[in-house]
Amino acid sequence: MNQVFKFVVESIIGDLKLFDNSLANYIVIGFLLLVSFIPAWKVTGWLYDNKIISSKNSGSFIHWVIRLIVALACFGILKICLVVTLVVKNYWLQLTILLMLGVIVYYAIKYCETEYKKIRGRKNEP
Repeated sequence: MNQVFKFVVESIIGDLKLFDNSLANYIVIGFLLLVSFIPAWKVTGWLYDNKIISSKNSGSFIHWVIRLIVALACFGILKICLVVTLVVKNYWLQLTILLMLGVIVYYAIKYCETEYKKIRGRKNEP
Protein backbone atom coordinates (compact mmCIF):
# COMPACT_ATOMS: atom_id res chain seq x y z
CA MET A 1 0.00 0.00 0.00
CA ASN A 2 2.88 2.33 0.72
CA GLN A 3 3.88 2.36 -2.95
CA VAL A 4 0.30 3.23 -3.98
CA PHE A 5 0.18 6.21 -1.58
CA LYS A 6 3.61 7.33 -2.75
CA PHE A 7 2.58 7.10 -6.39
CA VAL A 8 -0.62 9.09 -5.83
CA VAL A 9 1.12 11.87 -3.87
CA GLU A 10 4.02 12.13 -6.31
CA SER A 11 1.56 12.22 -9.22
CA ILE A 12 -0.37 15.08 -7.67
CA ILE A 13 2.73 17.06 -6.75
CA GLY A 14 4.46 16.19 -10.03
CA ASP A 15 1.72 17.98 -11.96
CA LEU A 16 2.44 21.27 -10.22
CA LYS A 17 4.22 23.82 -12.36
CA LEU A 18 6.24 26.70 -11.00
CA PHE A 19 8.71 27.37 -13.81
CA ASP A 20 8.79 26.90 -17.56
CA ASN A 21 12.10 25.07 -17.20
CA SER A 22 11.39 21.38 -16.47
CA LEU A 23 14.67 20.78 -14.66
CA ALA A 24 14.09 23.71 -12.29
CA ASN A 25 10.55 22.49 -11.75
CA TYR A 26 11.75 18.97 -10.82
CA ILE A 27 14.33 20.41 -8.44
CA VAL A 28 11.66 22.49 -6.66
CA ILE A 29 9.28 19.52 -6.47
CA GLY A 30 12.08 17.34 -5.06
CA PHE A 31 12.83 20.02 -2.49
CA LEU A 32 9.14 20.25 -1.55
CA LEU A 33 8.93 16.49 -1.05
CA LEU A 34 12.09 16.58 1.04
CA VAL A 35 10.85 19.45 3.22
CA SER A 36 7.45 17.83 3.69
CA PHE A 37 9.04 14.60 4.96
CA ILE A 38 10.08 15.98 8.37
CA PRO A 39 6.66 17.13 9.67
CA ALA A 40 5.00 14.02 8.26
CA TRP A 41 7.52 11.78 10.00
CA LYS A 42 7.14 13.61 13.33
CA VAL A 43 3.34 13.66 13.29
CA THR A 44 3.09 10.01 12.29
CA GLY A 45 5.58 9.06 15.01
CA TRP A 46 3.56 11.02 17.56
CA LEU A 47 0.39 9.23 16.47
CA TYR A 48 2.13 5.85 16.88
CA ASP A 49 3.54 6.84 20.30
CA ASN A 50 0.11 7.87 21.58
CA LYS A 51 -1.49 4.67 20.27
CA ILE A 52 -3.84 6.61 17.96
CA ILE A 53 -2.76 4.47 15.03
CA SER A 54 -1.25 1.01 15.15
CA SER A 55 -1.22 -0.53 11.69
CA LYS A 56 1.44 0.04 9.07
CA ASN A 57 -1.12 0.91 6.37
CA SER A 58 -2.81 3.60 8.43
CA GLY A 59 0.57 5.08 9.37
CA SER A 60 1.66 5.08 5.75
CA PHE A 61 -1.58 6.67 4.63
CA ILE A 62 -1.39 9.44 7.26
CA HIS A 63 2.29 10.03 6.48
CA TRP A 64 1.63 10.52 2.77
CA VAL A 65 -1.46 12.68 3.34
CA ILE A 66 0.51 14.97 5.66
CA ARG A 67 3.34 15.11 3.15
CA LEU A 68 0.88 16.08 0.43
CA ILE A 69 -0.71 18.81 2.51
CA VAL A 70 2.63 20.28 3.60
CA ALA A 71 4.06 20.13 0.07
CA LEU A 72 0.97 21.83 -1.41
CA ALA A 73 1.06 24.51 1.29
CA CYS A 74 4.76 25.17 0.65
CA PHE A 75 4.13 25.24 -3.10
CA GLY A 76 1.33 27.78 -2.63
CA ILE A 77 3.48 30.02 -0.46
CA LEU A 78 6.36 29.79 -2.93
CA LYS A 79 4.08 30.54 -5.87
CA ILE A 80 2.59 33.59 -4.13
CA CYS A 81 6.07 34.90 -3.30
CA LEU A 82 7.25 34.49 -6.89
CA VAL A 83 4.14 36.16 -8.32
CA VAL A 84 4.42 39.10 -5.93
CA THR A 85 8.12 39.44 -6.77
CA LEU A 86 7.39 39.48 -10.50
CA VAL A 87 4.58 42.01 -10.10
CA VAL A 88 6.77 44.32 -8.03
CA LYS A 89 9.66 43.90 -10.47
CA ASN A 90 7.55 44.62 -13.55
CA TYR A 91 5.26 47.30 -12.12
CA TRP A 92 7.42 49.05 -9.51
CA LEU A 93 6.73 52.55 -10.90
CA GLN A 94 2.96 52.06 -10.96
CA LEU A 95 3.02 50.55 -7.47
CA THR A 96 5.08 53.47 -6.14
CA ILE A 97 2.63 56.00 -7.61
CA LEU A 98 -0.30 54.02 -6.21
CA LEU A 99 1.34 53.93 -2.77
CA MET A 100 1.96 57.69 -2.87
CA LEU A 101 -1.64 58.33 -3.87
CA GLY A 102 -2.81 56.11 -1.03
CA VAL A 103 -0.73 58.09 1.47
CA ILE A 104 -2.08 61.39 0.08
CA VAL A 105 -5.68 60.17 0.33
CA TYR A 106 -5.07 58.93 3.89
CA TYR A 107 -3.74 62.30 5.05
CA ALA A 108 -6.46 64.16 3.16
CA ILE A 109 -9.10 62.15 4.99
CA LYS A 110 -7.37 62.78 8.33
CA TYR A 111 -7.23 66.53 7.57
CA CYS A 112 -10.91 66.65 6.60
CA GLU A 113 -11.78 64.73 9.75
CA THR A 114 -10.01 67.23 12.02
CA GLU A 115 -11.52 70.20 10.19
CA TYR A 116 -14.99 68.65 10.49
CA LYS A 117 -14.50 68.20 14.23
CA LYS A 118 -13.42 71.85 14.55
CA ILE A 119 -16.48 73.10 12.63
CA ARG A 120 -18.80 70.83 14.55
CA GLY A 121 -17.27 72.01 17.84
CA ARG A 122 -17.95 75.66 16.92
CA LYS A 123 -21.64 74.98 16.24
CA ASN A 124 -22.14 73.56 19.71
CA GLU A 125 -20.65 76.64 21.43
CA PRO A 126 -23.15 79.21 22.78
